[in-house]
Amino acid sequence: IVDRIRDYGGKPFLTDANTLYRGMRSNAVDHLNCAIRNGFVPEVVGCPVIIADGLRGNERREIEVNLKHFRKVRVASAIAESDLLIGLSHFKGHAMTGIGGTLKNIGMGSGDRAGKQQMHANIKPYANEKCIACGICAANCPVHAITVRERAVVDYNICIGCGECITACPQRAMRTESNQTNETLIEKIDEYAYGVLKDKKYAFFNFLMDITPHCDCVPWSDHSVVKDIGIAASNDPIALEKASIDLVGEENLKFTSVNYRVFIEYGEKIGLGTSKYELIEC
Repeated sequence: IVDRIRDYGGKPFLTDANTLYRGMRSNAVDHLNCAIRNGFVPEVVGCPVIIADGLRGNERREIEVNLKHFRKVRVASAIAESDLLIGLSHFKGHAMTGIGGTLKNIGMGSGDRAGKQQMHANIKPYANEKCIACGICAANCPVHAITVRERAVVDYNICIGCGECITACPQRAMRTESNQTNETLIEKIDEYAYGVLKDKKYAFFNFLMDITPHCDCVPWSDHSVVKDIGIAASNDPIALEKASIDLVGEENLKFTSVNYRVFIEYGEKIGLGTSKYELIEC
């Protein structure tokens, strides 16, 4: 992909925006070191890596969308200013959105840190009666918002609503109490994707390999829910996501109770693309 972009006279670079939670991807210095550790260096990929929202995750452009949840969205500046966006996404499950593919990668991934907070706002996890006070949720909380007593207790003054504790809990005791549903979160992500792609040229790839129930953010891997399928590509993010869901099979996505179909339904409603597609095998 890098070579083809360069062949057409483009100046390719790999990019990502800083995360909301603490860790090696929450600022540009550590983020770049993380990329280097994982082999994303010019000598390997053939182009530089640029952290899209700058040193502290606050370099952004506000893009007007005038949709249900947002009037404007906050897009990382290097992404907003690029002429062409090619999205490379690993399709998998996700605790908060059911699935994570192109739409979540582009929508959540392109927001600056404040934008990510806008999308996550009002999600409040709590431990129910299944909690055994093992402390795994606290160990995985990126902002140290959880203390463990008879049950895990979340400090909502610190919590950023990322859902890492929900994913980490082996007892499935962490639930969400919120005036924002998972479906609302998905709609917000779609609106951010709409803003990112507004007036821009783009294409997308979903890697349908190692399809696990959990997001790649968690510090472990799980058994794949289906055998490797291949790579799906399209210049329509809705069609690509729908095709990916169909290729994996909804029966293999039963690990989640989240209505991930909202990605398709709401995205189509606001004009991100169409759910109708033709599958062409290469």
